[in-house]
Amino acid sequence: MTAMKSARLVAMKCLKMHGCGNGILLVDRAWLPVDAERLPTLARLVCDRRKSLGGDTLVVFDPSSPTGEVSVEFWNADGSEGELCINGLRCLAATLVHLHPARFLRGEWNTAVCESVGEVGVRATDLEWGEATFRPQTLDIHPLGLTHSLLRPGDRTTFVDLGNPHLIVELAPGTDDRSGHPLNLAKALHDHEGLPKPCNVHIVRRSFGDGVDALPWERGVGPTQSCGSGAAAIAAVLAQRAELPGPAVVRMPGGELTVHFERPAGTFTVSGRVAFVSIGHAAIRVTDTLDLRPQRAEAE
Repeated sequence: MTAMKSARLVAMKCLKMHGCGNGILLVDRAWLPVDAERLPTLARLVCDRRKSLGGDTLVVFDPSSPTGEVSVEFWNADGSEGELCINGLRCLAATLVHLHPARFLRGEWNTAVCESVGEVGVRATDLEWGEATFRPQTLDIHPLGLTHSLLRPGDRTTFVDLGNPHLIVELAPGTDDRSGHPLNLAKALHDHEGLPKPCNVHIVRRSFGDGVDALPWERGVGPTQSCGSGAAAIAAVLAQRAELPGPAVVRMPGGELTVHFERPAGTFTVSGRVAFVSIGHAAIRVTDTLDLRPQRAEAE
């Protein structure tokens, strides 16, 4: 008979939010029940929508710096580390105002630091509206001209790197009769041999004056309701071609994101709705070998 591992249940405090439908779990580093090397496992488990709280991204933040900066890490639902999550940062802005209202004031910009882009400004004008402003360390935009059996003549494919990589697929007008769902195309193209690296993919249709409709498909997650950095990448492509006179409105399944792109400075500001879903605990089963298994999620 195999001996049972000794285990203990740990209640990990966690805030669940969404930014235009993009599910975000936020955990202060001080609340973590495990060491940093176990974060991939923790992310995979708490993001499981059937066995735990469920989400697209786990955001681990540390607001303890005396300089006022907040360090941030992003972990995808499959346990891989993400370079950048703008919706996560927008949710973080509201979280900081909620948890530390005397330190992080509504309507004021605060500084978050993530490895891919360095300093990012985050602001919550209230608990239902979050903004993030950032300047990528490198901004790479170039057309690719990919070929694939699911692409039609007139489709345009553009690679954009903002610190995380995106493939923007603009569908040719009048080609709505495609077989299968457009996200099948996104999944097929995300690791196309013509890409410099696997990408988040966004299927885009121009459908109204100052913006576009877009369907996001994210690495490490799959289809999502919205993608903030994807909205910024779409705005960058349109701005490079001078196709939008002002801010871009990117309409995704979970809602609208507005992107202001200051092209000379290379600065993006992404704004849109955020919402708190629950403020509670995830019950984590920790064995003596740090094998994490979520048993249930419970809200306060």
